[in-house]
Order: sequence, then C-alpha cells, then structure tokens
Amino acid sequence: MEIKDKIERAVRGLYERLKGKSFELYTSTQRSVGLTPEISFEEMWEVYLAQPAIRAAVDFRADQVVGAGFFTTMNESYAEKHGGKTAKEFIDEFCEQIGLDQILQLAARNIVAFGNEFWWIKPEENRLVSIPLFKIQRITFKDDAPATLQLSWDVKPRQIGMEEIVWIRTPPFDKNGFGTGILQTLCRSLKLSDEIVRPSFSEIIGRIQNSIMSQFEKFGGPNELWIFPGVNKADLEAYYSRIKNIPSSGSRFVTNVENARVQLLVPERARGFDYYIETLMNEFYLGLSTPLPKLFTAPGFTEASANVAVKVDEKRIMALQRLLKRVVERELFAPVLAKAGFNPAKARVRLNWGIPEKPEYTVSDVLKAYEDGAISREEARRILKNLGWALEEGPNPS
Repeated sequence: MEIKDKIERAVRGLYERLKGKSFELYTSTQRSVGLTPEISFEEMWEVYLAQPAIRAAVDFRADQVVGAGFFTTMNESYAEKHGGKTAKEFIDEFCEQIGLDQILQLAARNIVAFGNEFWWIKPEENRLVSIPLFKIQRITFKDDAPATLQLSWDVKPRQIGMEEIVWIRTPPFDKNGFGTGILQTLCRSLKLSDEIVRPSFSEIIGRIQNSIMSQFEKFGGPNELWIFPGVNKADLEAYYSRIKNIPSSGSRFVTNVENARVQLLVPERARGFDYYIETLMNEFYLGLSTPLPKLFTAPGFTEASANVAVKVDEKRIMALQRLLKRVVERELFAPVLAKAGFNPAKARVRLNWGIPEKPEYTVSDVLKAYEDGAISREEARRILKNLGWALEEGPNPS
C-alpha cells in the first residue's frame, strides 16, 4: 500500500472515530456478515403499533422531549454576514427548509422506542431524510471503503455510504453496536437454562390479554340448560346437535331429567392469578421507562406522589434533549455554517428547547431608557405599541 493511501486511510479512520462511527472493534465475522440489530426493527415496530400502553409511553416521552419546540441563539458579538444574513438567520432558514421541527418529532419517537435514528444528509440539496427504521437491513463493510447502510429492496437507493449518515443511538449498545430503546427490553426473551427460555414481556402481556379475552368469551355468557321431559336418548342427541350450533356464548347442556340444574363454574385456580398479573403488569410498566401510563391508569396516586414521579422522569428527558441538541449542533449546524463561509466555532449557533423568554417592560422602564438615551424615540414608540398602546404609525405622528 502506498504512503498516500495509508495517510488517507488513517485520516478516514480518525474522522470516523471523532464522529463516533468507528467500526474497527468488530470481529472479522461481523465485518464479513455485516451488522444487524439483535431484535429486528420490523418486529419492534409491530409491537409498538399493537400495544396501546407501549405506544402511549413512547409518545408521552417523545412529546416531553421535543413537544415544546425549539429556538436558536448565537454569539451576538459575531457580526459576520453572508448574503446579508447572520449565522443565526442562515441556520433558521435552513431549519425551516428541511423541516427540522418535524424531523425532531420523528427522531424523538424512534430514539425513545427503538434507541436508534438514521439521518441521511444531502448537503448538495440542503436536505435531511429520516430513514424508516423498518427499511434498514444491515450495515456492511468492504476493505478500504467506508461502511454501507443496506436498505430493503423496495427503497431507492438500496445502499448509502455511512459517511453520509448521522447515526443517533442511545446506550447500552447491543453486540453489533445498535442502541437500545424501550422496545428492545420489552421484546427480548431471557434464557434461564438450556431448556427454559422466558418469553419476552411483550409476548407475556400479549398472552395475558388473549387469555383474559378467552375467559371473557368462555364464561361471559350464561350457561344454558334445555329440558325435554320424557324425550328418549336418541332424540335428545338430535336436539343437542341443533342447539349447540346456535351462535351464542356460554356452554349448553341437555338432559331428560326434569329436576336437573346447572351451575356456573369458574376454575378455582384462576381466582388466584390477580397478584401474579399485577406483578407482571408492574414489571411491564417499569419497562416502559415513564411513569405517565401508570399515573393515568392506576388508582391511588396522590398529587404529591405524581409530582415526585414526574420530577424523577425529568432527568431522562433532559438526557435525551442533550443528546439531540449536541447531534444537531455538531452534525447539522456546524457543517452548514462552514459551507456558507461562517466560522462555526465563533458563531456558536445553539439549539435551545422551549420558547424564548421575552423581556417584560413597564412604561416607566421604557421612558427611563429613552430619557437616558439608551433607545431612540422610534424604538420607544415601537415598544410601547407592543405593550398595547394605540399609537399612530410613523416617526412623526400628527
């Protein structure tokens, strides 16, 4: 290998490490076969759509992270302009063009639910595409070439170089480097021995729901006793064959004994399942990683306990906000500003969550600032008008 190629490879490896995308620590088998999530995104996607509690938990958490929106700020002492725009104005226009608010809404859900998000950056077109996770097949490798993201057959293009991808993932990582969200834990089975495997919690809850429905269908309707006094056994069997085909719930019995009766029978062992079901459901709610579904569905929560639960949850929300904020600033804002001719380090354009606070003025503050020469007459009139004063337009009203 020539010295030039060695230098280029070293620089590329350093660049990937700095971006957190180094694939050098994977085994030769992983590099030859490729990287896939241990639990497929498609399987987790189906569980997310089918389980109301899981979807509610994911949506609650995502809305807490990005629901309030965002605004940008910059270093006010950095006065450089390009095309008549400051660095902040340039980034604000870029965010509106790519629909960053909508992208962050989707990203928050994918990160909370699946622990991963893939952005395809197309700088030539000023575009950013969030790749649907259930379309991702694997990450493949070739010697002396960047890793490639392989997509399903019905997507074009089917291959995208990882150097064009921003891969956002939350720890802990699985053995292939994919992040972990709520669904990975709920969809993972547990091997207890060579012969015993505990099903995943999503499967356990699904079975409980199905069993409850089966019990309801079986015992929800009343049992029926049809009495035909004096009818012989052959005719009784003929009657029974017709009666049992009547579409109705509950069991049916026929007899020629006039005083016969039937009792509603419920399996005695089923009556002791309440505690076990409650235990499993509590574990399930813990797996949702947010107290909100429990607050909405379980009785007995006081306002104080609810406030404590929400306050504890705020730490996780702040962690996810910090992750998204740093990724956006490093992977989007900095390259876009550099391409436009700005100095990202000096501009310090930052993404901030929520709504910017507006300063509160009193009339005395405005008049004092005008008397001290801090603001002009026109500026004072504009501020007073924003405060609700019905002032005429123009700098010199009649």
